Amino acid sequence: MEDEVAAPPPCPICGPIASAYGLVCSGTNTDTGKKVAIKCVLRKDMPPSDDAAIYDEVSILASLKHRYICPLIDFFEEKECYFLVMELMSGGDLFDRIGKKKSYDESDARDLCKKMLESMAYCHDHSIAHCDMKPKNLLLRDESDDAFIKLADFGFATRVY
Repeated sequence: MEDEVAAPPPCPICGPIASAYGLVCSGTNTDTGKKVAIKCVLRKDMPPSDDAAIYDEVSILASLKHRYICPLIDFFEEKECYFLVMELMSGGDLFDRIGKKKSYDESDARDLCKKMLESMAYCHDHSIAHCDMKPKNLLLRDESDDAFIKLADFGFATRVY
């Protein structure tokens, strides 16, 4: 009989947590009314090395300002969770979009690759390695645009000296 793994406790703000580390949910800036994405990372039972990794991710994201990199807007630290507030990319990720479309025309594929490579070159020019490049980490602006992507999820990123 396999050991059952208990689900992590719910985040006090977002509700159920999708994984051991967190969930991305949408929010609204109460001053501007603008929609944002909020990455909620549960702190319960988090080892100190993971705490340090969150601060590294925030530091790296705060240092990157590029049109094809999903920007960090704000960061909050609470007793139960860390909150990374980012631009909302409501079109889902490239992996899921490829599955829905079945194929990309050459023009869209070329535009996607160009944007991905521009974002990677920018990171590398700033001595940052993303370390987790995959279609799931390329987010689309909205459902109607198959080529406007931004690089996201810098949780494994590292500075290269």
